[in-house]
Formats: sequence, structure tokens, C-alpha cells
Amino acid sequence: MCHGADRGGYIGPALNRDETKLGPGQVAEIILSGRPPTLMPQHPSWRGVLSAKDRDLLAELITTQPKTTPSWGIDDVHKSLQVLVADESALPPAPKYRIDRIDDLMAVMSRGRQAAGSDAKVLFFDGRTHRKVGEVPTGFAPHLMDFHPTDPRWAYVRDDAGYVHKVDLYSRWRPTRA
Repeated sequence: MCHGADRGGYIGPALNRDETKLGPGQVAEIILSGRPPTLMPQHPSWRGVLSAKDRDLLAELITTQPKTTPSWGIDDVHKSLQVLVADESALPPAPKYRIDRIDDLMAVMSRGRQAAGSDAKVLFFDGRTHRKVGEVPTGFAPHLMDFHPTDPRWAYVRDDAGYVHKVDLYSRWRPTRA
């Protein structure tokens, strides 16, 4: 997701032979160590778990131009939609936790040891009191969160696996995942 579905770049740089100026050895090191201070952190479980062969295969994949152009259309997006709360009208009309103003809600993307599995989540804090008011599990390391431009109840979280989570900020539920 970060590098684009076609590896041509998105919020991260392009990962194809035409654009990538790094060799396979340099890419293999970035896979293990990350690239501070960018959004490419060190993956918490790959060093010591990812074999040298798998690391080198992944680096070769990244530095080799694909034989075909991958595609991902709107039909594929619709097929991937997973609805976790079927009736959004049953959600609360206001936040279910104590906060003076929803604009004071602050989100922190959980990284490090909590970047994969049941510990991967977005943590929510009251920005005025610094009190934790909730969390939303994502399954994979959350990277970015965008707030809905007109409805303060919704936010969208993108994670390591490319999923987009629609989050209800009033109940801190994750109604849909696409």
C-alpha cells in the first residue's frame, strides 16, 4: 500500500527497476533495519526470523520490474470490503467516553512490539487531559489516520497490510475494513 499497488510509488517511493536507484543488497538492509526518519520503520519481527534467502528473494522482487502490471479496480475493492458493524444507525449519537470536545481527540499509531497481531492498534487520548480514552485493534501496524472532512465521528486508518479501517470515533469501533 505505502509504495503503491503497482509499486510505482504512493506515500513511499517507487519500488520498481525504473524508479528504484538502490541495489538488492541495499534494499535487503532496509527490509531488516527500516529507514529512519521515514515512515519505513524496522519491522519488529523480521530480524532473526526472516531467513537470508527470503530476505534476498524479497529484495530481488522489489528491484525487478514485474512482467505484468498488477491491477486493482473498484470491483476488487468492493469484494474486499468486510463489514464488522452492519447497522451504523445503531451506533451512539455522541462519544461514549468522557471528552469535552471531539476535536481534542488524539490518535497514536502503536508501533514496535505492538506492530503485528493482536497488539497492533490505534490508541486514543484526550489531548487536553492526556488520558487514554480507548483503542482500536487493526491486526497490522497502523501507519496513517485521516479524519473525515465533514463528519467528526469518522476516521480512516491505513495499516501495514494495506487495509483501510473506517473507525467510529464515538464508540471507537471499527465498523468496516476494506
